[in-house]
Amino acid sequence: MKKLLTTISTITLSLSLLFTSVLPTLASEVNPNINSNSSITNISNISEQSSMSSMTTKTIRPTKITLNKKSTSINVGSSETLTPTTATNQNVTWKSSNTKIATVDSSGLITGIKAGKANITVTTIDGKKKATCKVTIKTAPIVKVTGISLDKSSMTINVGDTETLIPTITPDNATSQNITWESSNEEIAIVDSEGNITGLKSGNATITSITKDGNKKATCEITVVAVEDDTPIVNVESVSLDRKTISMKIGENETLTAIITPNDATNKNLIWNSSNESVLTVDQNGRIVAVGSGTSNITVTSIDGNKTDICEVTVEKDEIQSVQFQIFIKLLIKMTHILLHQL
Repeated sequence: MKKLLTTISTITLSLSLLFTSVLPTLASEVNPNINSNSSITNISNISEQSSMSSMTTKTIRPTKITLNKKSTSINVGSSETLTPTTATNQNVTWKSSNTKIATVDSSGLITGIKAGKANITVTTIDGKKKATCKVTIKTAPIVKVTGISLDKSSMTINVGDTETLIPTITPDNATSQNITWESSNEEIAIVDSEGNITGLKSGNATITSITKDGNKKATCEITVVAVEDDTPIVNVESVSLDRKTISMKIGENETLTAIITPNDATNKNLIWNSSNESVLTVDQNGRIVAVGSGTSNITVTSIDGNKTDICEVTVEKDEIQSVQFQIFIKLLIKMTHILLHQL
């Protein structure tokens, strides 16, 4: 082929030289006004174009094709793109040896379908050169849900309004991110599958988010208020207790008073908690009862705004009861000795 091209080029050049020397004379005899230099230039251009044309018709066929990876491993449901390297003609086709294991599209994007192995082959359309990548599809490890939380623990909304709760699953890479929602009172408030809450009528309801994996739960206390004549909602700014510390004895009771600011807050509902119910119990009216010696924190929390305050309570042993108990123990020991001696 190279010899043939060389021969053609030599003949073309010889003819060009011949026409260069002869045509100007013939042209001048036929038409004396023809510029001989112009004729030479035109013929030279024709010769050059002919040479260029013969060069551009030469096609470089790919001698081989390679991939950026000879083997790879991906998880089920994940994807990865293979990149081919070939000659001038970049048109290629892709094929998977097992589409039930892995698929590949026209751009070389591999997608894992199920665990197993497959060969991904790329083939050049021009020349039919091939390259193969061995692909292993693995089942991704299951990451269990350990907990769930909501962006709000309490909320006040108007009848007819809608608010959205945002859940956070722990850990954030848990395999299952599925959540279900429940309302404790669908006459007061309803919740959809996206955590959108709508107030239906005035009252209280608890919205619970539940993970399908692990059945982990998080709640938000909802207060729905009926707004008449466009009366604005007044939010709770703070909650404070009338006492910060209390000393009590077992069996005694006290009542704590919570002061809400501002006084005209729309939602004045509170939640009371004891940090140690074996020492102290508390009801939802702030009444505390000492049931055992030790310390316990009583916390009051506003449903609107989640404002809190704490009272530290110390419960002491009753000295009289303590002495009576010691006497009882001594008598019990003495009676035991007598019974053993008789046996």
